[in-house]
Amino acid sequence: MFTLIIGGSASGKSSYAERLTVSLPGDLPRIYLATMEAFGAEAHARIARHRQMRRGRGFETLECTRNLASAHVPSGSNILLEDMGNLVANELFGDPDPLLRERNQEAADKAGAEGQTHKRPGGRAGNISYGQPGGRQEGDRDHAAARILAGLEHLLARSAHLTIVTNDVFSAGNDYEGDTDRYLRVLADVNRALAAGADRVVELVCGQPVVLCDRGEVCFEAAILCGSGSYRQNCLRGSDEGISAQKRFGMSGSTETVTGKEAGMIFVTGPLYAGKQAYIMQALGWTEADFAVYGVRDVQDLAAEAVREGEPLTELADRLAEKKVVIATEVGGGVVPMDPVQRREREAAGRLSCLLAERARRVIRVCCGLPQVLK
Repeated sequence: MFTLIIGGSASGKSSYAERLTVSLPGDLPRIYLATMEAFGAEAHARIARHRQMRRGRGFETLECTRNLASAHVPSGSNILLEDMGNLVANELFGDPDPLLRERNQEAADKAGAEGQTHKRPGGRAGNISYGQPGGRQEGDRDHAAARILAGLEHLLARSAHLTIVTNDVFSAGNDYEGDTDRYLRVLADVNRALAAGADRVVELVCGQPVVLCDRGEVCFEAAILCGSGSYRQNCLRGSDEGISAQKRFGMSGSTETVTGKEAGMIFVTGPLYAGKQAYIMQALGWTEADFAVYGVRDVQDLAAEAVREGEPLTELADRLAEKKVVIATEVGGGVVPMDPVQRREREAAGRLSCLLAERARRVIRVCCGLPQVLK
């Protein structure tokens, strides 16, 4: 069993992950795999606080700041890895022992060439893919993601239950460059791969768990409130789950039907690098050529342009509503910009998203490649 837990800073994700691990049945070893390197007083204080939180809960703490494939964990353990954000930073920017670096590279190259999967407890094949995260070849970015995912296959093979805590750092609305953007892309690649392979994905919001996906015996990726006041299932997965595009969106995946007037507009939103376009194209069976004709993305940039040119946002929303798929990246998180121009542009992006959601037939939020139906 593999659970992925995602949340923003101080969202309660660590406490939830620890409670989940402690609640697992049986008397198996509980391994806390710590990935944070203790640089500075603040890091030492954070580590001390987390150790205090775990005291008396039966955890054995193992420090593994990189090279997960070398982690010596007892077979059949309940493993909690905390957290993926630190591990990605360490793999990208740390300076491991040269011998470990060579071994990691060999393991990543072999894993990427073989496209390995493993058999999980219960006989179901894992599907964490690696070697070419996101289908892109970008040097050390691909290698870092491949090393991490190869190490996680090692943990999965030795665990009875693996819980991984990862970070949502994609909604601040800032334009990053250089190492920061590289870090975000690698973390997003890893998060999407983990979400695709996890048995359950849970987002923590103000300490409250929101189940994004559950691939156990009952599929209830997220219950949503219908107009009648009753709850229905939200199983927006691929054909392997038996959910067709017709059932998902009230239309077939064919271009003829999707482009018809009866289809209406689908508004897709979500954090940066969440896999929004890839998800909706796969769900509808679209090609890049289809999307170029019937879809539009990055409408938060169009909102900023409308502000600069004085175009009313309602008119822009009406024009965009004629498309079949409209995609916006969430930019409303983080501190409000001091620069008045940036502030107006960010506010315009939020208002445009609200206008598009009002006009949409379906509103879908994508997080780590997983959809939530909001409307």
